[in-house]
Amino acid sequence: MSLTKIIIPFLIALICFKITAQTKKVEIAFLADIHFQDLYGSFNDINYKGINNPHNNTHTVLRTMQSQLNSTRIFNENYFAFKTALDDIVSRGITYVALPGDYTDDGQPIHLRGLQKILNEYKNKYGLQFFITTGNHDPAGPYKQESGKSDFLGAEGKNQPIYSKEGMYVSKKNEHPVLISNDIAKMGYTGVLNILGEYGFYAMPSYKFWTTPFATYNYNNYSFKKAQIASNLKQRTYTTIDSLQMVDTSYLVEPVDGIWLLALDGDTFLQKGW
Repeated sequence: MSLTKIIIPFLIALICFKITAQTKKVEIAFLADIHFQDLYGSFNDINYKGINNPHNNTHTVLRTMQSQLNSTRIFNENYFAFKTALDDIVSRGITYVALPGDYTDDGQPIHLRGLQKILNEYKNKYGLQFFITTGNHDPAGPYKQESGKSDFLGAEGKNQPIYSKEGMYVSKKNEHPVLISNDIAKMGYTGVLNILGEYGFYAMPSYKFWTTPFATYNYNNYSFKKAQIASNLKQRTYTTIDSLQMVDTSYLVEPVDGIWLLALDGDTFLQKGW
């Protein structure tokens, strides 16, 4: 199936009400377009560790400088910029962090797992709560797409192509042979939420309230059990004008009394040629 995206979202809206004189001050940090790439990630299905650093014997999965010069974004430095931003958030005593889209390179498993690891680290160590909505890079499409990159940095400074399926790319002169790993495919909604669902996409027991545009309950008859059922992607599916079954991961959450976050999934897809 060939799809085209017609709306690009970057929105998480903050709604504050029910705030009383007893409500303590709440600050929320917004980190958009971090385009996280896990420099220290591991491919689960190939024995490729990246470039070895002889000074500390660690390996790093890097993209070439040329890849960044040819792109509208950078890749390698974002890992450190993201962790520095989180450290700054912690130092300010901020607990709530919103990631309004484009939180990975293109929704690949290796980067999704790496992001999950860091979010869990800061959640467990500092008590941060994260809330994510979709971007045009994650998911890059509603369903899994075979993909890859030809410009990972390999030994001797040569390009190391890594793709999720055989035959997608033929190595050029002075490049390393293509490596095949499912961990570089672009995940759709299911793949992304299987790893990052607990960060707002799904109802959590600690939330005061959580709902979707499809839920039938309201604030007065809310229960976590009802919200769990509403979290299921099958309950958050609609039919587009070209009969395509599409997911909408928008949600409204009240993580603490009086503070509401509205996460809007603006990803809209149509079959090409419509």
